[in-house]
Amino acid sequence: MDSITDGHTSQSRANQTEHDTKTRENDEITTKFRLGVCCLEGRTFSTGTQRDGSCSGGSTNTGAEDLQCLYAKAFTCLSECVEAGYLPTYAYLGDCYAEGKGVELDKERAYGLYRRGAEEGDAYAQYRLGQCYYRGIFVPKNDSEAFQWYTKSAAQNDPNGLYALAVCHEYGIGVEERSADVNELYHRSAQLGNPLAQLQLGRMYESGLGVERDPRKAFEFYSKSAAQGNSAGQCGVASCYYHGRGVEKDLTLAMKFMKRSAEQGFAEAQVALGEAYSLGEGVEQDDKEAFGWFMKAAEQGHDLGQFQVAACYQHGIGVEQDLEKAFEWYLKSAEQGDAESQYQVAECYALGHGVSKDIRAALEWYRRSAEQRNPEAMHRLQHCLFYGLGTDRNPEEAFQWCLESAELGCVDAQFALAIRYMHAEGVPADPEKAFHWYSMAAEQGHLDSYNGLGDCYSYGKGVEQDYAKAVEYYLKSPKYPEIQFRLGECYYHGQGVAKDPMTAFEWFSKSAQGGYTPAIEALANYDFPHTESGQPIDSGSGG
Repeated sequence: MDSITDGHTSQSRANQTEHDTKTRENDEITTKFRLGVCCLEGRTFSTGTQRDGSCSGGSTNTGAEDLQCLYAKAFTCLSECVEAGYLPTYAYLGDCYAEGKGVELDKERAYGLYRRGAEEGDAYAQYRLGQCYYRGIFVPKNDSEAFQWYTKSAAQNDPNGLYALAVCHEYGIGVEERSADVNELYHRSAQLGNPLAQLQLGRMYESGLGVERDPRKAFEFYSKSAAQGNSAGQCGVASCYYHGRGVEKDLTLAMKFMKRSAEQGFAEAQVALGEAYSLGEGVEQDDKEAFGWFMKAAEQGHDLGQFQVAACYQHGIGVEQDLEKAFEWYLKSAEQGDAESQYQVAECYALGHGVSKDIRAALEWYRRSAEQRNPEAMHRLQHCLFYGLGTDRNPEEAFQWCLESAELGCVDAQFALAIRYMHAEGVPADPEKAFHWYSMAAEQGHLDSYNGLGDCYSYGKGVEQDYAKAVEYYLKSPKYPEIQFRLGECYYHGQGVAKDPMTAFEWFSKSAQGGYTPAIEALANYDFPHTESGQPIDSGSGG
């Protein structure tokens, strides 16, 4: 009995010793794994490493040489963990080979590690393998295969897999019909700390796409993403502070987060920061600083950044004026499809600014911009088509572009359309429609439209005749010789105003000075009634 007991006790002690040894070995492997992950992320390691493998108190403020040392350490640690058969390590060592961190780039080795880890059930490896198929990295692109691996990863609640699966369902990648609650997947991923899911939810709650619009929740999710260093999330937080959406407006904090994002290289933030310096909002106005941030975004290929750089060169804002460079940057942005840049390229060709004048090339770019519903480009295009500039004359197509531009609010197109209707240019005469479009343009302050409205009221075209309104609009319009003559007639005949030969004479004189023949003829036959003292009588009759 004692021998059995003693034997059992001895065996238990031996088992405990073996267990303790394995535990220590596992702890050493786990610690080494966490160290490797921290170094791979460019973070220094501290003993406060979290249980999920993340680093607490680590620093990313390391120079290039320090990073290479960290990557080398990461590769060493992760390689030892793989040799020990520690499953979670395979995908991270695959990252080393995939990105050439701490080891020479080896696509086949990276893919092999991802697949091995995935097939053995590691959720992160399944996600990374899905990425390979989705992006066509190391293997031919295969959305269906990517979807399958994302699904397996998400089934284990991997935040990356959940996010990727949500994206697949939202955009139909590798799946024909949405069969999952996209919002739920994004929320689950966000709750597990995925910064991209948090960013996406911020955008959804800000715009109200797929969820009820909620600026406070948008700010909350942007903040969570930003807290993890996500540059787009930081830009989202900055935007909330800037506009006072979901949080009290605070330009100082807006610029603080915008700078963080811009300094990480987020092009959208760089453009926004440049605009802030340009306007002096939240920062001291500085055109050179603005140009610098625009250029950083432009050099990353950001179309709006390229447009802003072009505009700076065109107008000499923050940089010496250079029309050739302006054209070059407008062209880069235009080739990416930016409608305003396409319009500016057309203008450069039309005017010969920074490039040889070429009306055919201008027409092509006007059309590209117009097809994206740029109202100004539509107006320029219709002008070319109507007058046959750079192409055969086509009044019918010109009218369609003119109408669409006018409906979108282009004031010049509204005025041109009024002229077409009034004078039957490429369209049947319609004074009522002419009056409508003169009115629309006049509401935007188009001066020549006041002249048109004056004529409509004066001659009763498209509206009931009203001399008083005619005089009102003539007085608002530019004082062309013809308008001056009409005002003279109104005062001479007492149309819409009291008869006033002296004022009539003044307007006729101004018109005649402008070379207007009817005014010259009117003055040649002009005769004022006089008193015995020779003074003209203000109420003289017409002659």
